[in-house]
Amino acid sequence: MTIEKFKLYFYTIKHLKLSQIYWRLKYRISPTKPPTVTSASYQKWSTAWSAPTWQTSAWDGGYEFCFLAEKGVIEGQCSWSVENKSALWLYNLHYLDCLNAKHEYTLAQEKKLIDSWIHANKDLNSIGWSPYCLSLRIVNLVKWSSRNSQLSDKMCLTIANQTESLMTKVEYPIMGNHLFANGKALVFSGAFLEGNISAQYLNKGLEILDCEIKEQFLADGAHFELSPMYHQILMWDMCDLVMLAQISGVKKLEERLEGWKSIILKAENWRAAMLHPDDEIAFFNDSAMGIAPPTIVIDKFLVKLGLSSISRTGMSFHDLNHSGYFSVSQTAGHKLLITAAQIEPDYQPGHAHADSLSFELSLFGVRCFVNSGTSMYGVSDEREKQRSTAVHNTLTIANENSSQTWAGFRLAKRARIINRKSQMLGDSIVIEASHDGFVQIGKGGVHQRKWISKLDSLTIIDKIIGDNNNAVIRFFLHPNVNVGYLKNQSLILGLDNKTVSFSISAGKLRLVKSKWYPKFGISEDNNVIEVSNFDGLVSTQVRWDC
Repeated sequence: MTIEKFKLYFYTIKHLKLSQIYWRLKYRISPTKPPTVTSASYQKWSTAWSAPTWQTSAWDGGYEFCFLAEKGVIEGQCSWSVENKSALWLYNLHYLDCLNAKHEYTLAQEKKLIDSWIHANKDLNSIGWSPYCLSLRIVNLVKWSSRNSQLSDKMCLTIANQTESLMTKVEYPIMGNHLFANGKALVFSGAFLEGNISAQYLNKGLEILDCEIKEQFLADGAHFELSPMYHQILMWDMCDLVMLAQISGVKKLEERLEGWKSIILKAENWRAAMLHPDDEIAFFNDSAMGIAPPTIVIDKFLVKLGLSSISRTGMSFHDLNHSGYFSVSQTAGHKLLITAAQIEPDYQPGHAHADSLSFELSLFGVRCFVNSGTSMYGVSDEREKQRSTAVHNTLTIANENSSQTWAGFRLAKRARIINRKSQMLGDSIVIEASHDGFVQIGKGGVHQRKWISKLDSLTIIDKIIGDNNNAVIRFFLHPNVNVGYLKNQSLILGLDNKTVSFSISAGKLRLVKSKWYPKFGISEDNNVIEVSNFDGLVSTQVRWDC
């Protein structure tokens, strides 16, 4: 192992909790034990599961599936293996989300699919028995079972055995949203099944959730992984738990109902502040459209649960200081979103990008400046690129990342946010922050950035204190933004039949072709404005007509 590789491991491992290391070692040396449940039954709820559906089914009703814009065919009863597919594609296959998606399948088709999965997936070490797959599939099977009477003993037994397997490999080494999903699945199974085993599942799930809800939802409502996509996923999970408490009649869930509702309302405040005018999420950290439930469906779920969604119209300014974001809306259709956030959670930054001090801007109700997004997981050069500083609306020095992302989901040295503040000065909202990421890795100075937001302009002042070797600032344009003439240090942008001017006070300006990744498996051509050859200080101004 090289010195540089050793340092990556050291600065990654040093942030882990001791419990994560303990559980990782324990699971590595402990053999996988087969589940031993031989019989199981279920308790009928007062009302069948009836949450809004939102996913378009990726299943054709037979043996073909489509995930991440890629089709694949399973071998039916014999095998659920599909060649030449990524781990993420296979994970999606084994979730069985299609059972609760928008579809027009017959009950016979759905039963055949479930029987096929049970028959073909016996290997407890296969991807279908990984704890995250188990968690999502258990919840899907419970929801489906609630809606269908005359369940077979086989269905209750497979839910029990899958839950039994999950109990032996709860994701304490990973934690974060994975551990939350484990707890949710155990609670769903425990509330659905009857008998002593169900009490064990329920108690274990509540033990996890009681701890993780307090840990994972910050005081300003944000989910602590600071990804707008995962925020909406976890918010939906909380809504699921509230509905479960309302219809199952389980006393231990009813006792937590009001506390869970209060968490959802805080999360809704954060969600409303962080949405673009198109009602879609911003691309900070791992975020893409089509993975989390969309805004309109979350709104419907909130109403169904007796909760209210927050109005997202009108002028507003939010300093979301616990999560580190800022949200500014000064005119209709205008939204400025800024991250001045620390890398969180410190012990599980797998979904973090090196995007310190990046921003996104919508004008006239449509997106103008965008971070590049996420189209894949796994370990690859493309994954590393999508997590890098160079594909976000911020500054790089010597083409280095502000935080050391590596190996798909790992992070070594990380930028620290310093001097974060905001104030309102007349008709201006002024936001300032700095980070020391380039100092941490010995490649440059402190990056200071100031945003001055007005009704008809945004001024961004970038300053580097210390070494500014080969500094470049990038501004990524949405694919629908047209680029007009480029002249010296300015250019004209066309957006929704409106004109936006872009100019810099110093340095060299050039336009480069790039890619935008709005969904997993999808890329679109776009342009990026690069600013270079400035001596440590440059002011960028974006102007538009109100």
